[in-house]
Amino acid sequence: MSPETLRRILTPEPGTALWRAKEYGIDLTVVARNAGEDEEARARRAIRAFRAARAVREARERSTA
Repeated sequence: MSPETLRRILTPEPGTALWRAKEYGIDLTVVARNAGEDEEARARRAIRAFRAARAVREARERSTA
């Protein structure tokens, strides 16, 4: 990702969709990281997050059973 693209993501122009997202509270550093990765890397990260969430849910279910 070019430095200009990174700058545009992290400091969006007022009125743009990124600006509205930032005003809403979206962490644009995550958007920037995703923009710099290929689809495979994003999919691997999503799978890891899903597995971690599932492990937490299963642990909670075991502790309350």
